[in-house]
Amino acid sequence: MGIITLASTLAVGLLSYEVFPHAVVKLSLLFIIAPIALGSTLMWLLYYLRIRSVRSLGVKHSLHQLTHDVRDANTRLWEKLTKEPNFSVEQINKEITYLLTTICNNASIHFQLLTNNKFVGIAIRLVAIREADGALVYKTVARSKNLNKDRELTSEAIEGNSGIPGFFTKEKPAQGILIYYDVKEAIQEGTYTKTKNDELFPGEVATLMVAPLNAWSGIKEDIIGLMYVTSPNKGTFDATHIDALAFMADLTAAAISNTVEIASLMCGRESSEGGCNE
Repeated sequence: MGIITLASTLAVGLLSYEVFPHAVVKLSLLFIIAPIALGSTLMWLLYYLRIRSVRSLGVKHSLHQLTHDVRDANTRLWEKLTKEPNFSVEQINKEITYLLTTICNNASIHFQLLTNNKFVGIAIRLVAIREADGALVYKTVARSKNLNKDRELTSEAIEGNSGIPGFFTKEKPAQGILIYYDVKEAIQEGTYTKTKNDELFPGEVATLMVAPLNAWSGIKEDIIGLMYVTSPNKGTFDATHIDALAFMADLTAAAISNTVEIASLMCGRESSEGGCNE
């Protein structure tokens, strides 16, 4: 009987907009607040979904734009080799730099969207033979436009058998992705070789990812370069970005190989049809 009496009391209290004498709840306020709270939550969810959808579309579009621009760069080289006789090796190198700069700018946009960080930059180093001693070194040939343009003036080649190149040629032959979560800490530990640009532009690279650019000779894979993805903010990159960088690196290596192949084919023709000078 006590429970029935209590239930009756509560029912009467609710009907009279009172639960207990000292805790008055206005049901009319609940009817106003509840829809507002629910509506605000739904609006926030819709806004969040819209942001995610726009970001997803941007990521997909950046990939499409990247492949589109790579195709255009290769077509541009083909047309120049067809129309311009005595096309020099120096001009071909400029076309490769143009191609890689295009890739850097598109890849930068792609990773900016992926990480929601507008400061993410891209740089590409290609392997070269040092004239002094014939040693292999890696030189920066292209970087995205959001990285300081003065880097080009003080850029240094890095040895092919040490640091990051050494890691990919010795410990992980042509495979894997390196992620430096804290570049300063890596320098102190000796796992990252500091360059002059690291000293001159200390706030530009706090964390980075690196992938090898691999070319397949038919016998084995050879590293023809390195792709760097950089950020001035710690915590920008994690394991979820590995596949995206692996894709970018493979696409870039293929684009370089195609460009070299186009140049080799066209430069091997008779001079009356166009060609190249050494």
